Amino acid sequence: MTKSLKVYGLPKNAMENLRTLSEKKYGSANVSNFARDLLLKAAEDKVGDTDIPKYSSKQAKTRMELKLPPKVAAWLNQTAEAQHMTPNAVALSILLEYIDKTPVLLGQEAEELHSSNYQLLRIGRNLNQMVKKMNFGEPASLTSQHIVELKNLIDTHTEKVGRVLRANRKRGR
Repeated sequence: MTKSLKVYGLPKNAMENLRTLSEKKYGSANVSNFARDLLLKAAEDKVGDTDIPKYSSKQAKTRMELKLPPKVAAWLNQTAEAQHMTPNAVALSILLEYIDKTPVLLGQEAEELHSSNYQLLRIGRNLNQMVKKMNFGEPASLTSQHIVELKNLIDTHTEKVGRVLRANRKRGR
């Protein structure tokens, strides 16, 4: 025995069309039967198939123009300015993120992560030098003040990374 399948979220006119199609195919205006068969057919298709068109890496870049509503154009310009990018670069990053299903870091975000990681690398080198000195029995000038400074730098780094990740999550919604 199969479980029932319910269909939600379709406009009224689409449901009526589906009921008519189901009536013709099954003799019953049950949309669930029609939806079940479509889903089973889709499940038989190869998993690797995609709606994204195939392309060759040897193809030349294509120039396109879009006429944007003022609200969208203003948002693109504002985002581009905040990220130190061009509006085209912002639009391209949004499209790539959508197609590849992976977040794309914008200019300012990538710069913040790069800078923050560089600072963390420097902290790690300093810690390694102090530990080497301590291992050889040399006095190391590691004070509680140094530890507090290191903790503050690491906290700053963590906050920057968190900000970038939150921005990417918001963009993905």
